[in-house]
Amino acid sequence: MNLKKLLYFILIIPFIMGGSCQKRKFEVTANAFLNKVYNIDRDGSFTEFATISDREIRSFLDGLPKDAKITEVTIKALSMKVTPNSANEVTGLSFTGLVVDAQSSEPIFGFEDYPVPLAGVNFPLVGLNNVIAAGISKARSKIEGIIMENEFGDFQLALEGVPRLGGSRFVADVHIRISIQIEYEECREVWEYLDGGEECDL
Repeated sequence: MNLKKLLYFILIIPFIMGGSCQKRKFEVTANAFLNKVYNIDRDGSFTEFATISDREIRSFLDGLPKDAKITEVTIKALSMKVTPNSANEVTGLSFTGLVVDAQSSEPIFGFEDYPVPLAGVNFPLVGLNNVIAAGISKARSKIEGIIMENEFGDFQLALEGVPRLGGSRFVADVHIRISIQIEYEECREVWEYLDGGEECDL
């Protein structure tokens, strides 16, 4: 039996068995990322700012089914990656970062004097969860509220760098990534004789 005939056989099985479609509810997990890039070319210490808008955060919903019901939002990790340019002179520096709720001006989380040795263009993503553990729950609550459209407002990100080793000119791209996991329920049409899913009540 060739593939075309096999596919035809699979497709007509439900009709042979007299089955019909019904909607069942399934739980689904999706991963999303918030990325900000600082393009820095500075001599000596520096401070850079960026904004993550509620529109950017809510853009995750564009890829979800229209009838999806979000049940949980979790911040999995905050990471930083530094990609030095060929003109960079600094071989080591420390970063201090702060994330603020732009609507209330309330600090959400931060890290201070985090050392970063610059090992070259393949410098990997560095996890910062251990230095911001106290603020993760605040950020999770805010992002969850924005995604569920219960809250609005932007995040302000401030990043301060202090060269520690090498020259004073720092030329690099600094990537900040927030990894988010979204759990949601959706209804799918399945053949009634198939197992899986609960009765759809969405």
